[in-house]
Amino acid sequence: MASRGLHASASLLFLLAACGPAERLAGLDRRRGAGAAPAKAPATAATTAASTGAGTVPPRGPLAERARRFEEAMAAHHAPDGLVLDLRLDATGGVAGYDGYGDAAIWTGTWAGVEALRWRATGDPDALAAMERALWALHHLHAITGVPGLITRGFGEPRFLSGGLPGQGPYARWNYETGDLSRDQYSGWFYGVGLAWEVIADPALRAALREDARAIAYNLMMNDLALRGSFAGAPFHHFDLDPDNLFADEITPQAWATVDDFPLNVLARSVPYSPALAQRLLTLRGPPVRGGEALRALMFFTVAEHVTSDPAIAAYRRHVLLGSKDLLGHAERNLTLFEDAVRGRNLPAVRAALAGLADVLAQLLDFWLQARGQHAAVRALAGPLAQGLSRWLGDVALRLVAWLNDPTRQAERDAVLADLRLLADVLDLVGLPDPARTLRGLVTTYGAHLHPAGLVDLAHQMRSYVGLNLSLLALATSCHLETDPALRSAYGRMLDRVQGDVASEGNAWADAIQAGWGARPWPGAAASVRLALATYPDDRHPVVIDNSALPYVVPSPWIDRFGRGGNHAVGHFGLDRRERHRFVWQEHPRKIRGGANQPLVEVAPLGYLAAYWTARYHGILGAAD
Repeated sequence: MASRGLHASASLLFLLAACGPAERLAGLDRRRGAGAAPAKAPATAATTAASTGAGTVPPRGPLAERARRFEEAMAAHHAPDGLVLDLRLDATGGVAGYDGYGDAAIWTGTWAGVEALRWRATGDPDALAAMERALWALHHLHAITGVPGLITRGFGEPRFLSGGLPGQGPYARWNYETGDLSRDQYSGWFYGVGLAWEVIADPALRAALREDARAIAYNLMMNDLALRGSFAGAPFHHFDLDPDNLFADEITPQAWATVDDFPLNVLARSVPYSPALAQRLLTLRGPPVRGGEALRALMFFTVAEHVTSDPAIAAYRRHVLLGSKDLLGHAERNLTLFEDAVRGRNLPAVRAALAGLADVLAQLLDFWLQARGQHAAVRALAGPLAQGLSRWLGDVALRLVAWLNDPTRQAERDAVLADLRLLADVLDLVGLPDPARTLRGLVTTYGAHLHPAGLVDLAHQMRSYVGLNLSLLALATSCHLETDPALRSAYGRMLDRVQGDVASEGNAWADAIQAGWGARPWPGAAASVRLALATYPDDRHPVVIDNSALPYVVPSPWIDRFGRGGNHAVGHFGLDRRERHRFVWQEHPRKIRGGANQPLVEVAPLGYLAAYWTARYHGILGAAD
């Protein structure tokens, strides 16, 4: 954990830790946002026969055939009780259990949205049935807890899910997960409901989901975007979607030992947990740099308003989220701060984030000194010094970013390196030799890689693909539902930026989303999607992946976001050379070694289906592909 703190500090030094028309569709009217391509009505046997003139369905291409096989596998093996899970077999081939209850909410919601796109693209009644099956599971995830606004991560038969709590009443046949919830699980939940809402045929299902969405929205409204309440006799606080929240109100003795969110991790490595310190941290607010949280809050309330037509929810979204809190502005400015910094773009937002982080670090120093019993006079002297030092570091990082705009100015880079060496000397003078030694090592190791291509490679290595997926879930849903042209345009621009940063990675899901909903669809999307999905393995048993012997593999010199080095390549690998995962887009595409041989486990093929049906819905792929 200490090494993570040091890497977070180094990340700060390099500015890397900022951390349409109306139409009729399936019997329902809907309006797409401005700039969106009109959707096609679901295909039927009659329309297909008319289009071919032969009265027969055209042959499936290899990608469509793989999708058919995977849909059959999903229905037969990977959706017990409607939840998306991986299958575990016994030695005789029988069902021994399921894996993935802890993340069932996000992937079940994703599956519901994917099947809604499949239904729109094909009119296949099996798609509608699968969609509603998954949506009923989303409802059960909320109803089983008995707490308004609280969904569980997963539920299952006690023989397969022995932990957790037993369900009550109509849910007595299941146990359910009681682990801490995250915005991840809710992102999947709202994605599924948002994309499927207009084509749900079951009125009872619509009524149930409407009340679920209302309950979640009201919980968030009453708690200023934090999810709170009382669960099993104890208070809970699972997440906070305000973009200036620094997780300080989530600190417990257990969390203090494992916190890895900058800048709190710096403090946690230096000072033992105490209730008094935790109370002081409740006052700590940072700059509103968490653009992803702002985007998720907007997505949750866009869906909730759409499905409930509740005037209170509509007013809260309009007057608070889009009004006083300016979440759209925060999302636009700060969604991709890390990438912006290393690519030398969006510099005003980068500067503002650095200034805000300098203020936070000064407050943290004061908390640290107070926790160590230092006199108020010492703290009064140290505060301005820390703030000045932090701002100086911000200036160093900005000079580095400015150099990226004109890499011929080699003197700028050399000046940055000299400043960092000077900082190491200062750390020695004030009695901090270990951080000084670490900083000198970083300058020696990474100084030669401070050039545009090297820093773009750093962005690839440090990227969170969990965060990327959450942004894509939110942007796809918001683009799909938003009717305000200005908002729709803003979401499209953000989507362009997010996908643009990974456009070279063969991420078929991101490419299909951007090509369908982006402000400026990427013309290379169709070829990229076809190529990526062609490499998706039919064998879904987890295996060891070792790409180290491939002749074209060049290890990256940079560490990853967890502070580990040596296991990521400069280029990405095809899907057949990546770790097996039910949502493969969550695995790092540059990992050289990983995975484990698990011949009795079959991974759900959700990642393939998500990319394939998104591309089919938008007309990027056809049945002949």
